[in-house]
Amino acid sequence: MAPTPLACRLQLLVSWELCGTKTLDAVRASLRGGVDLLQLREKHAAPSELAARARLLLDVASQEGIPVLINDDLEVARKLPVAGVHLGQEDATPEEARRVLGDEAWIGFSTHNLFEVVTAAVRPVTHLGLGACFPTATKPGASVLPRGTLQRAHALHGPPLFAIGGIGPENVRRLVECGVKRIAVSASILRSPDPEAAAAALRAALESCTHA
Repeated sequence: MAPTPLACRLQLLVSWELCGTKTLDAVRASLRGGVDLLQLREKHAAPSELAARARLLLDVASQEGIPVLINDDLEVARKLPVAGVHLGQEDATPEEARRVLGDEAWIGFSTHNLFEVVTAAVRPVTHLGLGACFPTATKPGASVLPRGTLQRAHALHGPPLFAIGGIGPENVRRLVECGVKRIAVSASILRSPDPEAAAAALRAALESCTHA
């Protein structure tokens, strides 16, 4: 049976900008460590380059049965055997993505506060990103969510939530204490000298979560 967003716990946001020619090796190591969802996030790549990198990532992911999402680009996602897309608040709408990609596609959607989480729940999304949870170099101007917001958001009965933003092995347990069950990370794995160990540490912290 194919995995679903509900079953996934540790999402890796993949960018060649973080580790260049070592990217695929780092991804393979992260899968050994427990990553179970990949999102290709290349903000500055041309569509042809994005598609080429997506194919490389799909080759690696398919060997382990790991789903792949494309960040933002519906046209690239439509032409490749990816699971779906992840969209920001200013990208194409979830409704447009559903029309383009069909009923089975995974559609992730970024949220930054409780209002956005609640309103997204009635849209055609399969899962949400929620952050930033900690200061992050990826989005240096992003507001950091209060712990109370994280707790209330994770108490709602809505789409699965992936906490995001500045998360690493050193702070993930603070999120687990707020009810976080799933996280999305990038640099904490891809820039680690041991991506497999970094992923395994994150996965172990998530597995210690006793929340339903």
